[in-house]
Order: sequence, then structure tokens, then C-alpha cells
Amino acid sequence: MTQATDEGKPLILYLNNAGCKWCNRLNTEYLSSYEIENFLFDIPKVNINPDKGAAELALSRKYGVRGFPSFLVLIPALSNNTEKIHPFRTTGSWTIDNFLMAIREKNSWAIQ
Repeated sequence: MTQATDEGKPLILYLNNAGCKWCNRLNTEYLSSYEIENFLFDIPKVNINPDKGAAELALSRKYGVRGFPSFLVLIPALSNNTEKIHPFRTTGSWTIDNFLMAIREKNSWAIQ
């Protein structure tokens, strides 16, 4: 949080667990893509597994996470501004480009 605030950048919190098929899909299909890795390269990121311990579970509860995966974009300079983004919809999954566009939109004011 401090790094993101000091650098005027957003912060990505990625909450997931090992047994989650949607988490594995987000990891292998989306987050490992060149376009998304490249865009997120300079953005501070924290990968959190709430099953690992009390601190991780507390963060999950603090941000209202009810399911996995939860990909959160926080804007520390705007205090409590938190946006959840995920590519999986009841009407079908987003493409990598759609997911990237959603991340860009949430970060557009901070990314130069």
C-alpha cells in the first residue's frame, strides 16, 4: 500500500486459493498472457491466499471477498476506492483483450 501511495500508482490485490479451478484458469489463460503481464509490470501487486493464515483471511474479509478468484484494483490516493474485476461471467468469459481493457479503465487516471 505504501509503495503504491508513494509512487502514485494503483495496487492490485489478487485473492485466490490453490484448489480453485477459476483461479487456475485466471492464472494460466489471463494473467500469464503477454499483454496483461506487460501492462501490469510496473504496478505493485499482492497475491493473497486467505487459506494461508489469519492475516490473509483478514485482508479477504476487509475487502469483502466472497469468492475466488478476486482481482481487486485499489487506488490508494482515493482512499476506499476498490474495484473488483474478473473475466468470468454467466454469459461467457471475457477475452484477454476485454479483461485488459477493464483493468486499463480502472487504472487510466494513474497509469501514464
